[in-house]
Amino acid sequence: MRKIKLSREVKISLIFIFALLLFIWGINYLKGSDLLQKTRKFYADYENVNGLMNANPVLVSGFRVGLVTDMYFKKNDAGKIRVEFTINSDILIPKNSIARIIDSDLLGSKAVEIVLGDQGEAVNKDVLLGETQMGLMGSLSSQIEPIKTKAESILASIDSIALAMNVVLNKETQNNLIKSFEEIQQTISHLNNSLSVVDQVLAKDKNKLSDIIGNIESITTNLKKNNDKISNAVNNFSNISDTIAAANLAQTIQEVSKTFGELNQSLNKLNKGEGTAGQLLANDSLYTNLQNASKNLELLLEDLKENPNRYVNFSLFGRKNK
Repeated sequence: MRKIKLSREVKISLIFIFALLLFIWGINYLKGSDLLQKTRKFYADYENVNGLMNANPVLVSGFRVGLVTDMYFKKNDAGKIRVEFTINSDILIPKNSIARIIDSDLLGSKAVEIVLGDQGEAVNKDVLLGETQMGLMGSLSSQIEPIKTKAESILASIDSIALAMNVVLNKETQNNLIKSFEEIQQTISHLNNSLSVVDQVLAKDKNKLSDIIGNIESITTNLKKNNDKISNAVNNFSNISDTIAAANLAQTIQEVSKTFGELNQSLNKLNKGEGTAGQLLANDSLYTNLQNASKNLELLLEDLKENPNRYVNFSLFGRKNK
């Protein structure tokens, strides 16, 4: 058999073609696309890809099954981004599966996680439902945002309080507060002195207080022992009050009222000068006569004292004096 001789140029061309094919295969392999392996393409639409890039992994239950191969804006739906990704695995992808963009690590790297559905099998180039999961930083930001808002409101309130305190606590107010605290301290000192005096008094009169407490205890004991007697006394008082209530008080009060009426009539007659007693009280002629008689009697007594012979005649010899 005759050997085929290849020229140098042909050999170089073949080597160049082989190297080019190897280079293309290597580039695709590095991109995650194995030209020698059967793959399926799927699509998903998103409003925001949150930093997703080509060659980011596609995961199913955390296991890598493919790569993101392309991203572009949809022509007929402005604002929507279509993501193309290939799946190398033979895993069954249901039609209602969800292609969710997630954080693959703490550094914020992205990945597409396929959440498997339960309705039939998706075929090559089907469009899955796109969904974006809030990343770690976004989650932290959403949780920190309310705290930040509250902190800002608290700081504003503290600032307002500080301004109000600066306005209220001027120099005069500070002096008044210092004076008030000094007076409070003096008051506490006086209270301590008073309490010391009270302690001394209590210590001095401790025996008397003990006697007083003993007497009170004795009184309460006697009251407790004589409880039956006190009850009988209260019952007796109740009986007496019932007897008084049963008496004909209305008739007695009526007779007393009648007596006072008659007394009032008698006093009115005395004031008018009616009757003998009334004449004595109202007419002053008797008083005048008595006064004149008293005066004449006084003159008679004086004359009798000065001239007793005028009224008494007495002689041992029968001589008669005039």
